[in-house]
Amino acid sequence: MTWALHIAKIPPSRILLFSQSLGTAVATAVYHHFTCVLPLSEQIHDFAGLMLCAAFRDAANVFLDFRILGLVPLMNGVKIIPGAVEWYRRIYKDKWMTEGRLKEIVRRGKSAKITFVHALNDKVIPWVHCERLFWGVVRECLKGRDGGNEESESDGGQIANDEVTKRVERWNLGEGGWLCEFVDGERVIKQRVVKYGGKHFL
Repeated sequence: MTWALHIAKIPPSRILLFSQSLGTAVATAVYHHFTCVLPLSEQIHDFAGLMLCAAFRDAANVFLDFRILGLVPLMNGVKIIPGAVEWYRRIYKDKWMTEGRLKEIVRRGKSAKITFVHALNDKVIPWVHCERLFWGVVRECLKGRDGGNEESESDGGQIANDEVTKRVERWNLGEGGWLCEFVDGERVIKQRVVKYGGKHFL
């Protein structure tokens, strides 16, 4: 990114960070670094956008939800032991806190264009991660307003309540899934969920 901005002299408005799966955590970290971590005088808030395909909230949560071949829950044994999930999250070294970084991005910046794309039949990363990320970021944008402050840390937050959903446009695309869009000034958050396309081949 530094090379693109300072050596190639590409304007931020022409740079879209596109990523998939584990790459979504990396792209979010890069976007977060340039919009939130750098000194104020060096921060950049006019990127073309951040597009996340098959994103996950954080590394610990995605492995807790992982199913072998999309069928057999790998970590169910951990989930049924009292205190085991909290212990597992504590010892997890590379946390890749995508959800927290995205919330900070929209909280600290007046401009952010973020798009989530996911397939309902994704057998590796359940699409509910996309759902929680989208509504969590929208709620963060609405914090301090009516309906935007209901969240529980234990389950990632209420997906959406009536006051929040009223502010989100939704289009049903039939077999093509659905599209949701939230616009708050220069903050534009989109969710594109398709019914098919979630197969990952290694």
